[in-house]
Amino acid sequence: MRKISLKYSWLILLVFPLVSFGQHTSKTFGDVKKIADELKNIKGVAYKYDMKASYPNGQEDHLSGEVFVDENNQLLYNNSAAATMIYAQKWYYKADHRKKTVTVIDLDKAYSACDKKKMSDMVFKNGALITFIDSVVLKSATIKKYENANDTVKVELTFPKQAQLRDISMVYDVKSKMFVSYRISVFHATGAEDEGVLQVISCSGFRKPDDIQKYKQDNFFTIKSGKVVLKKFNKYKLFAKQ
Repeated sequence: MRKISLKYSWLILLVFPLVSFGQHTSKTFGDVKKIADELKNIKGVAYKYDMKASYPNGQEDHLSGEVFVDENNQLLYNNSAAATMIYAQKWYYKADHRKKTVTVIDLDKAYSACDKKKMSDMVFKNGALITFIDSVVLKSATIKKYENANDTVKVELTFPKQAQLRDISMVYDVKSKMFVSYRISVFHATGAEDEGVLQVISCSGFRKPDDIQKYKQDNFFTIKSGKVVLKKFNKYKLFAKQ
C-alpha cells in the first residue's frame, strides 16, 4: 500500500487566507478578505489533522496526526504514526517510524545563513506556498457557499476540474479569530482524465499554541560531548549531521 506524504500537512491552514483573494463577489469578497487579514496576524496555531488517500486500484490509505506551529519561538512540530518531525532555529529532527530511523541536522553547520533564512521563511512565513497560491489558486477559486450566523462563518470554495485542488471548506469562529474546522481535497492525475489519487485532508481542534516545552527538541535528544544522544526512539538507527 502506498503511504501518504506529509510534505504540506503543516501548511494546510495557510491556504485559506491566500485563496480568498480570488473571489469577485464584492460583499462576500470583503467579508472573506477581512477573515483572511485576521488569520495573517496569527503567530502560531496547534491543530489535529486527518489525511485520507484513494488510489485508482481501489486501495486506500489513512494517516492522522497533530501540528504545532509557533512563529515567535520559531518552532514547528508535526507528529503522526508515520513520523515525528521538529524544525527549530538550530535543529531539524525527524523520527521515521516506518523505517525506524532518526535524522538530526545542525542547521547552522549544514546550511549557509542565506539558505537557512530561506527555509525559515518557507516554514514560518509560508513563502513557497504563497508562490503556488498566487500563480494557481487565486486565478481559479470560486465561492460556492458563504454563510455567517452567530459569529460562525462557513465557506466553500471550488476549482476547475482540471486543477489539482478540487474543493476547500472551512468553519471560522469570528470571536476567537480561529478556525473551527478545515477540509481540502486534491486530485493527482496518474493516467486517464478521471484516473488518479484523491487526497482529502481534514483539520480540527484549532487552538493557540501553549505548553511549548513538550514540543521542544530537548524532549527528544540532547548533545553530550559533541554527539547526539537520543532520549526518545533510542532504538532507532541514528543519522546525525553536525
